[in-house]
Amino acid sequence: MKQYIVSIIVVSIIGSVISILTPEGEGGGLARHTRLIFGVCVIVVCFSPLKDAIVWIRELDIESILPDSEQNGSEYESIFENTYDKAQIDNLKEGIKGVLKDRFGLDPLCVDVSVSLRQEGDDQRLERVAVTLYDSAIWADTEEIESYLCSLLGCEIITVIG
Repeated sequence: MKQYIVSIIVVSIIGSVISILTPEGEGGGLARHTRLIFGVCVIVVCFSPLKDAIVWIRELDIESILPDSEQNGSEYESIFENTYDKAQIDNLKEGIKGVLKDRFGLDPLCVDVSVSLRQEGDDQRLERVAVTLYDSAIWADTEEIESYLCSLLGCEIITVIG
């Protein structure tokens, strides 16, 4: 940067000295042309860093800077699918708690539900639901809960008193 400013100052001083020393003839003569030439020289010196920037941009390898779009796409797709699957599981758990509240009168705060899934090809299937009963919910009929949820969900149901 220092060299850049020094070169602008040097070209300006040389141009000023030469334009002062050139004789003026009719209509400005030679002095008018020298001022024009040194004005262009100052402009060229001012814009000289642009040349370096253009060369740098041409040599820039965009592929190495930007991450692989296919990899990013699959990464974002994986994150989306995991978030979507987690939301589905959370909704399923809350739905089961709601069914237990409506059907058996159990307080959702006294019930914990965990879900196990199994992978079948591209799909995930509900494999097992574990219902843990706490506090006042421990007096509920576990066999009736298991049979009802099994008929509703079509998977293995386990009830645990915690």
